[in-house]
Amino acid sequence: MLDDMMEKAHAYGADECEVFFQEGTVSAVRFEDSRLKSMDCNQVIGVGLRVLVEKRLGFGAASDLGKIRLVAQGAVECALHGEKTGISLPASAPGAGGIRLEDEGVRKLKPEELAEAATRAIGRVNQYERGILVFGGIGKGDIRIRIANSSGFDSEYRKTVLWATVGGQLVDGKNILYCYREWAGTSAPMEVEKLAERVISDFRVSRVNVEIDGGPKTVIFTPRAGVALFDVLKLGVNGMNVEKGTSPIRNKMGERILSEKLTLVEDGLLENGIGSAPFDDEGSLLRKKTVVDHGVLRSLAVDLRTAPKLNVPATGNGFRIDRYTGWQSYQSPPSPQSTNWLLMPGERSYEEILANIKDGVIVDLMMGLFTGNLLSGDFSANLMLAYRISDGKIVGRIKNAMVSGNFYQIFRDNVVAVSRETERVTEGFRTNVFPYLCAKGVMIST
Repeated sequence: MLDDMMEKAHAYGADECEVFFQEGTVSAVRFEDSRLKSMDCNQVIGVGLRVLVEKRLGFGAASDLGKIRLVAQGAVECALHGEKTGISLPASAPGAGGIRLEDEGVRKLKPEELAEAATRAIGRVNQYERGILVFGGIGKGDIRIRIANSSGFDSEYRKTVLWATVGGQLVDGKNILYCYREWAGTSAPMEVEKLAERVISDFRVSRVNVEIDGGPKTVIFTPRAGVALFDVLKLGVNGMNVEKGTSPIRNKMGERILSEKLTLVEDGLLENGIGSAPFDDEGSLLRKKTVVDHGVLRSLAVDLRTAPKLNVPATGNGFRIDRYTGWQSYQSPPSPQSTNWLLMPGERSYEEILANIKDGVIVDLMMGLFTGNLLSGDFSANLMLAYRISDGKIVGRIKNAMVSGNFYQIFRDNVVAVSRETERVTEGFRTNVFPYLCAKGVMIST
């Protein structure tokens, strides 16, 4: 079928072409208000076609494989008015590199087993507090990806994915508490029970409200708060933003942009990472590479389109990501996307860092982060879950407060400590591994 599509594209006038084929099944159960709400099993199948006509780029996609002729025709017509590019399609097909992407345990899971896991999670949270309205979802996917192009590349891989979200809402006097935890990977077992325990722990520490004066504070960003803030850097190293000149670090290669305490690695081959694959959605080999080395910028996220514009080789960061779901999709053309990020741990324990703060804040969950000017590094967010630190101890939850600042300034000049403990944090199609980050002079508004 892929060869047939390429033949049709050439017949309509394409000089070069690339076909991305995706198929699989996705099963999920969802629960709301402490009750099972739905159980779905869907098939995903579709094809995306990119063509080059006199170096101009065109794209088309369809879920109906009987319409490949129309897709080919439409992509070629689109290319006649498309962007002129220096894309060079890869000719070799790399192997899977020994990474484990499939798990028969995930593949054999039945929807009923997902529902049973959801029921256990609901029961455990409500065992702690009957008034919590538990919500979330548990699902699995079995996906096959195949890429072929006119330069001779033709390779495929299969991946299983397992994910779970457990959360709850509790009206407790004047408190409206909202807590949730997520987990995802490519292999079993599910971590649903652990997620439920983490949610209970969040509720326990959040039920006492305390006041705090606004102003610059020493702040500990939890791993999931750190991952959210480092989305600023994902925008900064994105080859498209560098190409447009909108990234503030576009001319900073080899220069220090963050604290010397921070080393960031991108690992497209991370074990049990949902962003892991042998190659990206353009056929470029994925690998482990250093993005920031002790604060110094070492690499960008570049796809086949932006690579010639920036006069650098493609880095294996060309992915087809649906802008609404954040997941891989044949319906989207490739663009620069980061995969699994690992921020290297430090030498001090989280407890030691906490014990040395006389008056500070722990930031865990933020809301509205993307309303800031993130391209420049400026952010401002409401604190959904944040806690006051007094004399080295957590004394209660902070309500009606905000955190703001400039990402590059805070994480270049104000980093105090990095914990040796790390946590896996799911974000879209990525698995991130981050420590706790402590920074001084972070603005808290009340």
